[in-house]
Amino acid sequence: MHGHGSKREFEEWFNEYVLRASCCASCEMLLFPGSAVGRIGENLVHLTFDCCPSGGFYVGSIGEDGQVVSAFEGNLTIAEQAMKTGEIQIKNLE
Repeated sequence: MHGHGSKREFEEWFNEYVLRASCCASCEMLLFPGSAVGRIGENLVHLTFDCCPSGGFYVGSIGEDGQVVSAFEGNLTIAEQAMKTGEIQIKNLE
């Protein structure tokens, strides 16, 4: 949901979103659109000091549909991408 809407519109969006959204495996809170996430095994975590032990687990961000928008082909983490390509990987997270 972008821009300004009513409380009712937000509640409707939230009630639909929560049904398809993933939760952080560390803190168990929802992962919202635009949030940078890490992948540890098959689990998604917020890319924060509290939830993720390293930026090397960065995999992408959460899209409007509640699913991961991968930063790298094949849903690789940034560390896996570096090992695959043999190149340094740098991403700006805003």
